[in-house]
Amino acid sequence: MFGIMNKASWHTFQVLTKRAERLEELAPYLKWSPNIWQGVTVESDQYKYHKYRIDSLRKVNAKVRFISFEPLIDEVKNLDLTGVDWAIVGGESGFKSRRMDSEWVLSIKNECDQQGECGVSSHLGSKCSSVIFLKPRELFNPLMNPKY
Repeated sequence: MFGIMNKASWHTFQVLTKRAERLEELAPYLKWSPNIWQGVTVESDQYKYHKYRIDSLRKVNAKVRFISFEPLIDEVKNLDLTGVDWAIVGGESGFKSRRMDSEWVLSIKNECDQQGECGVSSHLGSKCSSVIFLKPRELFNPLMNPKY
């Protein structure tokens, strides 16, 4: 799979995993061309492994490292975003989706702003406690940033 992604330089591949321990094990043996971005999923503080997932992500030699806070089902606190380029925040969608509190989204955005490490993009999902309005310059799209 990585061989094909490395050859297809005209595409950007966003690889996302919940299995950070496996990622950390395989990453040194993979070729990470600039068009291959790596991310890990973090859903809430309830899953005790989220800090480990982010630590594992930092060890990957991808040009862009991102965290997908999707579906965000609870607040995530005390994030260390060192080396993280992008945070994607989103709620669940569908009939039995769980509620996402807008304060959780703003908390992640504030962590990104305070640490100066990453930009944030979000979608609200089916159920959100309130609508979040972010100014367009506050939304982040790595494809539009010359750094990438």
